[in-house]
Amino acid sequence: MAEMLHAIAELTRAELEEQIRLEEGEIKEFLRGTISIMDLTENCSTQLDELKAKFLRCRKEIGGLDIEEFEEAVTPLISKGITRNQILTTFQKMDPCDEGAITWNDFINFAIEEHNKRIQMRATMDEMPFSPEAFKKKHSHSDTFMAIAFMPTVDPVSLHIDWGNGKYAMLSREGVMSVWTASVKNISYTFLSGRGRPSPDWHLDLVTMYHNGFVAVATTMREISFFDYNMQGWSRKYWLRNLEHCVTKMNYWAGLEREKIAVLLWGDTSGSVVMLEFELSQRTPLFGIPVREHCIELSYPDLTKGSYKGVTHRVFRHVHSDWVKQVRYMPKTMCILSCCADNNTGLYMTPTEPTKRKPCYFTTMKGILSFDYSQNINLVAAASIDNNIWLYNPYVPHKVIAIMEGHTRPITHVKINEEENYLLSVDMGRNVLVFNITTQISIMRIPSQVLKMGFYPINAVYLNTERKMCILGGSSLVILKRRRLEGLNVEVRSHDEKLVAALYCPPYEQVVSVCRGAVIRVWDINTGTRVMQFVMAHSKKVHVPYPFLDFIFRTRRRARLI
Repeated sequence: MAEMLHAIAELTRAELEEQIRLEEGEIKEFLRGTISIMDLTENCSTQLDELKAKFLRCRKEIGGLDIEEFEEAVTPLISKGITRNQILTTFQKMDPCDEGAITWNDFINFAIEEHNKRIQMRATMDEMPFSPEAFKKKHSHSDTFMAIAFMPTVDPVSLHIDWGNGKYAMLSREGVMSVWTASVKNISYTFLSGRGRPSPDWHLDLVTMYHNGFVAVATTMREISFFDYNMQGWSRKYWLRNLEHCVTKMNYWAGLEREKIAVLLWGDTSGSVVMLEFELSQRTPLFGIPVREHCIELSYPDLTKGSYKGVTHRVFRHVHSDWVKQVRYMPKTMCILSCCADNNTGLYMTPTEPTKRKPCYFTTMKGILSFDYSQNINLVAAASIDNNIWLYNPYVPHKVIAIMEGHTRPITHVKINEEENYLLSVDMGRNVLVFNITTQISIMRIPSQVLKMGFYPINAVYLNTERKMCILGGSSLVILKRRRLEGLNVEVRSHDEKLVAALYCPPYEQVVSVCRGAVIRVWDINTGTRVMQFVMAHSKKVHVPYPFLDFIFRTRRRARLI
């Protein structure tokens, strides 16, 4: 009993501190209830003992306090600004069976239940990693975004990589690269073709090589260009040409403090994975050739023969039966992880050194479009075509740990935030879901109507765990930031006029809503998208009453039961 009273007192004091910010007599909706109407001080035990004595002196014929007696009993403990209607509402909550009287046990049980609900509510609010409001950034790209990468700051002495400070590099399909600050403020735009206009070939992917400040860009011309920044801006320094196949995805990793190597990976249209390992211990320039004022052309056939110093070439041929969708280097296990849309070769892992362990395919039901790997929690999250996210232990590839469900479209991107224990995923319908990794339950859903990214797919996603933000790139650039408990302003309307009624249809998992403008709309409850609508359902704008819709719904339900 003492622990419960102490918890109630702490909760009350926390609510009173929050209430100071409000105007006098104004109470927030989620603060209304039993404990919210009471002004308990440090002597809450004495106050509650006095209240208990009043309950025990009740009339035996009714077995508790009626509504007038309850109001009289709690009036000395009522907070300022609480109206009589709020007291009556509280009494009705404690008397769900409408017996007209409540006992001390009813009061205490309701207080404990409310206390637990508030703890659960606050825990749920803390789990919200982003605000439901999406922030749209203006940009000068004329085509869709293809890649968003981050160039972290590297300490020149300790070689520590600071992922919280640096610059973003964003690439669009027409060959324009923009540079942004860590707070997503634009710095510059550059035409990578060097001709001051968009390139005729498509630019597919971009990675930042933070060990030397270079940026590697792949195009449909079967080439990879390496750009460096100088006084004149971004200029191409190395040009790797005549690749065997077109690059689809790239990945970069550098171990500056211990490993002293840098790894550049890419997957191509043949289903192969290529690996370039650069030696960093001897401070050898890229490809063993010092940087010059003009561009240095490199031949891929010469690279495969070992003609360039300081770089080791490896290729894993035709490990996938389809285009490689994503590739990543896993430094802890010294393995390469890649995926494709094929059902049999969807997720593949191979060691960089064949003597360490055997390559293997993960057990997948459908093809994999994206994945993410967390080194600290040793987890691989694979986004499947079957609308689910499959969780694996990289050491046990033939067994699925868990499955996350909630999407209704194939998932194209998945990101893990191991520090805050959540997983972010994006599907082809431009819907964003956030899952708790431990419980595998969806804790947040951001529908496409909130993002307002048009009809083009989301091609690029970057989750900055240090800055607690996520950048989405498609035809538009949208930022999801940390949730703010106050001042949220999400301007998403389902109707142009006031809503009359909304009904949920469980068999179809749809919601039917009607407004005063005689517009009926049907919504998918899973994605939030509008399925259909009936504009001007009547010849004249009339009020559509709620009982009419309720009658239709009940009639159809009875018809199905018959």
